[in-house]
Amino acid sequence: MARIVPLETPHNVTLIGGASQYWDDSPRSPLDIDWADLLLPQVSGRTLVVGWAPEATLSRLEDAAEELHILERGTLGAARAGTSIPTAEVWCGDPRALAGRVDPFDTVLCLADVSRVLPLESEARSWREMVDDVLALAKPEATVLLWVENDLGIHRITANHNPRAERSDDDWNVMATFDESRPLTKNAVRRAFDGAQVRITWPSRQWSLLVDDDLADKTMHAALAERAALAPVNGPDPAYILTTAARADRLAEYASGWLVVINARADLGPAIQMADRAGVQTLDRSFPDDARSAASVFAELSAAQDMPAVRRFIADWSSAHADTEAGSPSLPLNAVRRVGAGFEFTALASARPGSADQLRWEALGELVGILRSRNWRSLWPANYTDVRILNHLGIMAGLHTVAVARAERLIPSAPDAAEGFTALDMKSLVAAIDRRNEQVSSLRSELALTKYELSKARTPKGLLHKPAKLLSLVKRSVRGALGI
Repeated sequence: MARIVPLETPHNVTLIGGASQYWDDSPRSPLDIDWADLLLPQVSGRTLVVGWAPEATLSRLEDAAEELHILERGTLGAARAGTSIPTAEVWCGDPRALAGRVDPFDTVLCLADVSRVLPLESEARSWREMVDDVLALAKPEATVLLWVENDLGIHRITANHNPRAERSDDDWNVMATFDESRPLTKNAVRRAFDGAQVRITWPSRQWSLLVDDDLADKTMHAALAERAALAPVNGPDPAYILTTAARADRLAEYASGWLVVINARADLGPAIQMADRAGVQTLDRSFPDDARSAASVFAELSAAQDMPAVRRFIADWSSAHADTEAGSPSLPLNAVRRVGAGFEFTALASARPGSADQLRWEALGELVGILRSRNWRSLWPANYTDVRILNHLGIMAGLHTVAVARAERLIPSAPDAAEGFTALDMKSLVAAIDRRNEQVSSLRSELALTKYELSKARTPKGLLHKPAKLLSLVKRSVRGALGI
């Protein structure tokens, strides 16, 4: 008989039809990026947030909305939302079940794709049906912000698993079949939401970049998209794919998705906006047509084994960022163009607080982390440690070398938290291999002993004697081989 487990939820959480017990839709490596600066001008009256949203954003929406309602399909996510936002009315279950309980809302925000709104135990529904379920919760004149994931995005090309089938089994496979109602291009999204504003996003899950591709500066867009697409532990390097796509004028096809805004209450702002924990930063400058992402240029110079050019590149970069007023020294946040034998750098974003030397060291540490995680071909021999490479780059930049402990703190770990193999998993895998090798060695010893015992059991004429002892020997060998 199944054991009944009591389900405890905060007082402001109501379970409705379709609630999935013990389910949580929050990303495995949450960044908690805050898009409230963009969302607040669109919020008015009774507001509903459908699906997972960053806690930082929910906290600020709480003050802007007349009433804040949250709909999650999993009890774990609903309980977390109810605890963190005690004044909100939190619902857990199916949008269709909610439609019969509440009046339509003035504002509806669905920052996760509707495929992550579908209750897990319900019958399969198409993308279009799920969108209609969400839109049914809004008044006809309501403002709706809804994110649509691009299944052809760079995050899917470099992923190690099928996102429609993760955490499922053969008998329960949510949204794993091809869905012909799902739009696969920006124009298809516009046709699906006639008259709505559409902007593309980078990367997946919790997007950090919002771009109006029709108005954005192409150089800045390509550089920021490359920075936003984290490299997986296994699989192709997204920087190579996106750099090639930018040169082919097909960059937008690899975006993580599209933000659809229906009946916008306010202008969405500049063509490019970048968000992090500190809020939204607008980027509206222009670059020369021949400018490119500094990280991509460095990768090509390094792959070409052009040490003199790399030295000049790093020296020019360091000179450009000797002053914190020059902007962020992070190479993925810089555009660069060749000017004669040298390089001219332009920062895409402002520098955060700190000394120029410290910021440059952090940028070089980030570069070493990128070299390692994206498996770029580098100028240094394989036996060079990351610390040694970092100090070599520091010398090129005219900085004093740093101690090993500080260098290790400057180099970020590989961004593998959202992938199938984490650093801990790799250690466990190596340990399992070591254990198997020990078992194989032990089995070889058993076989050698068995061979020796058999040789002793033979008579001078080649016949076997002592059948009982031989039978015992065979049984012992079989048990040893099978581990029983």
